[in-house]
Amino acid sequence: YLVVAELKQNKYTIDIKSENSAIYNYIKNYDVNTLTGVDFGKYYYYAKAFDLDLTAYKARYAEFVNNSLESEYTSYSEYSIPFEIAPAKNFNVQSYKLTNLINTTYVPSIEYGYDGMNWLYQVNTLLGKKIDEEYLTTLSKATHDNPTSIALSIASFAASNKNVRQYKNADGKNLLDLLLESYDSNLGLIKYAASDTGINYSTNQIYASLIAYKYQRDTKTAVNIFR
Repeated sequence: YLVVAELKQNKYTIDIKSENSAIYNYIKNYDVNTLTGVDFGKYYYYAKAFDLDLTAYKARYAEFVNNSLESEYTSYSEYSIPFEIAPAKNFNVQSYKLTNLINTTYVPSIEYGYDGMNWLYQVNTLLGKKIDEEYLTTLSKATHDNPTSIALSIASFAASNKNVRQYKNADGKNLLDLLLESYDSNLGLIKYAASDTGINYSTNQIYASLIAYKYQRDTKTAVNIFR
């Protein structure tokens, strides 16, 4: 649903209601007042994918950010926090608690691991923090031969409106070439069907990252997959 939302954001026309009617009806009738923790992020992308009205969600989300986010952050990992705070930018939710959380706790750092560096960097660009050129160079050099991880790095460069082909990893390869060379057909990067029982759970990250990159490349506009 993150991928579908990203495609729609980039002006693709997609109607997934008929193929996902059970989920659509469930989300459409969901009581947003019961949302807690990471469920905020999940609902946000479901609703965007299905073109649902987010008015009631916005009110509940603003309440969550101001009253619960700071006290709950210790239970979040770097993988979940982007989903929880991405709506803040879209809805212009202002909160000193949110600002404090980002500035003190979720600063991109190697301590969160390689993928965590990407997740948290995208959070920072989403919220308008200054782009760190040295950090991007470090990120590029640290990228290893895993399709999902490479894609996450490509997403970080798209979020910074940078030409990813100008950056090299430790072996001197740009990340797009590295992704193609690391491609494993068993991951279903191109083919994504129900019959692909061996599908990688992170394939959505690869799709979303490449969509963000393509749009950034063509429009010269920063594109963050969490927007």
